[in-house]
Amino acid sequence: MLRATFIIGFTIVCFLLRGQTIAAVIRALEEQVKYNRGDDYWPTYSTKIRNMNLQDINMAAQKVVKPSQMIWVVVGDRSKIEKGIRDLNLGEIHFIDSEGKEKKVF
Repeated sequence: MLRATFIIGFTIVCFLLRGQTIAAVIRALEEQVKYNRGDDYWPTYSTKIRNMNLQDINMAAQKVVKPSQMIWVVVGDRSKIEKGIRDLNLGEIHFIDSEGKEKKVF
Protein backbone atom coordinates (compact mmCIF):
# COMPACT_ATOMS: atom_id res chain seq x y z
CA MET A 1 0.00 0.00 0.00
CA LEU A 2 2.97 2.31 0.60
CA ARG A 3 3.85 2.05 -3.10
CA ALA A 4 0.33 3.07 -4.14
CA THR A 5 0.36 5.93 -1.63
CA PHE A 6 3.66 7.19 -3.05
CA ILE A 7 2.41 7.01 -6.65
CA ILE A 8 -0.82 8.81 -5.75
CA GLY A 9 1.01 11.51 -3.77
CA PHE A 10 3.59 12.00 -6.53
CA THR A 11 0.85 12.33 -9.15
CA ILE A 12 -1.02 14.93 -7.10
CA VAL A 13 2.14 16.98 -6.49
CA CYS A 14 2.97 16.91 -10.21
CA PHE A 15 -0.59 17.98 -10.95
CA LEU A 16 -0.33 20.90 -8.54
CA LEU A 17 3.04 22.04 -9.89
CA ARG A 18 1.80 21.75 -13.46
CA GLY A 19 -0.47 24.78 -13.16
CA GLN A 20 2.18 27.22 -11.94
CA THR A 21 2.22 29.35 -15.09
CA ILE A 22 -0.37 30.89 -17.39
CA ALA A 23 0.99 28.72 -20.23
CA ALA A 24 0.46 25.57 -18.13
CA VAL A 25 -3.13 26.56 -17.33
CA ILE A 26 -3.82 27.24 -21.01
CA ARG A 27 -2.27 23.88 -21.95
CA ALA A 28 -4.50 22.12 -19.40
CA LEU A 29 -7.59 23.81 -20.84
CA GLU A 30 -6.52 22.89 -24.38
CA GLU A 31 -6.18 19.25 -23.32
CA GLN A 32 -9.59 19.41 -21.69
CA VAL A 33 -11.14 20.48 -25.00
CA LYS A 34 -8.97 18.22 -27.18
CA TYR A 35 -9.78 15.06 -25.22
CA ASN A 36 -13.42 16.03 -24.60
CA ARG A 37 -13.08 15.98 -20.82
CA GLY A 38 -16.01 17.22 -18.79
CA ASP A 39 -16.09 20.58 -17.02
CA ASP A 40 -15.42 18.84 -13.71
CA TYR A 41 -12.27 17.04 -14.94
CA TRP A 42 -9.66 19.29 -13.32
CA PRO A 43 -11.63 20.25 -10.20
CA THR A 44 -12.13 16.55 -9.37
CA TYR A 45 -8.79 15.22 -10.68
CA SER A 46 -6.86 15.06 -7.40
CA THR A 47 -9.81 13.40 -5.63
CA LYS A 48 -10.01 10.72 -8.33
CA ILE A 49 -6.27 10.08 -8.07
CA ARG A 50 -6.37 10.04 -4.27
CA ASN A 51 -9.14 7.40 -4.35
CA MET A 52 -7.14 5.00 -6.54
CA ASN A 53 -5.75 1.79 -5.07
CA LEU A 54 -2.82 -0.33 -6.26
CA GLN A 55 -5.09 -2.47 -8.45
CA ASP A 56 -6.42 0.68 -10.20
CA ILE A 57 -2.87 1.91 -10.77
CA ASN A 58 -1.76 -1.45 -12.19
CA MET A 59 -4.76 -1.59 -14.55
CA ALA A 60 -4.04 1.94 -15.80
CA ALA A 61 -0.35 1.12 -16.26
CA GLN A 62 -1.16 -2.00 -18.29
CA LYS A 63 -3.15 0.17 -20.72
CA VAL A 64 -0.36 2.66 -21.38
CA VAL A 65 3.00 1.06 -20.51
CA LYS A 66 4.22 -1.25 -23.26
CA PRO A 67 7.51 -2.84 -22.13
CA SER A 68 8.24 -4.16 -25.63
CA GLN A 69 8.19 -0.57 -26.93
CA MET A 70 10.39 0.92 -24.22
CA ILE A 71 13.87 2.28 -24.75
CA TRP A 72 16.25 2.63 -21.83
CA VAL A 73 18.72 5.51 -21.92
CA VAL A 74 21.54 5.02 -19.44
CA VAL A 75 24.25 7.62 -18.92
CA GLY A 76 27.40 6.99 -16.98
CA ASP A 77 30.98 5.84 -16.89
CA ARG A 78 30.90 2.81 -19.18
CA SER A 79 33.76 1.08 -17.35
CA LYS A 80 31.73 1.19 -14.13
CA ILE A 81 28.22 0.40 -15.35
CA GLU A 82 28.43 -1.75 -18.50
CA LYS A 83 28.67 -5.14 -16.77
CA GLY A 84 25.69 -4.41 -14.51
CA ILE A 85 23.60 -3.26 -17.46
CA ARG A 86 24.51 -6.34 -19.50
CA ASP A 87 23.61 -8.54 -16.51
CA LEU A 88 20.06 -7.11 -16.62
CA ASN A 89 19.63 -8.72 -20.07
CA LEU A 90 17.34 -5.93 -21.30
CA GLY A 91 18.21 -6.54 -24.93
CA GLU A 92 20.60 -5.16 -27.49
CA ILE A 93 22.90 -2.38 -26.27
CA HIS A 94 23.92 0.58 -28.43
CA PHE A 95 26.64 3.00 -27.42
CA ILE A 96 26.14 6.62 -28.41
CA ASP A 97 28.83 9.27 -28.08
CA SER A 98 28.32 12.83 -26.86
CA GLU A 99 27.61 13.93 -30.45
CA GLY A 100 24.75 11.44 -30.81
CA LYS A 101 26.67 9.10 -33.09
CA GLU A 102 26.61 5.37 -32.53
CA LYS A 103 29.97 3.95 -31.57
CA LYS A 104 31.19 0.63 -32.89
CA VAL A 105 31.81 -1.89 -30.13
CA PHE A 106 35.08 -3.77 -30.34
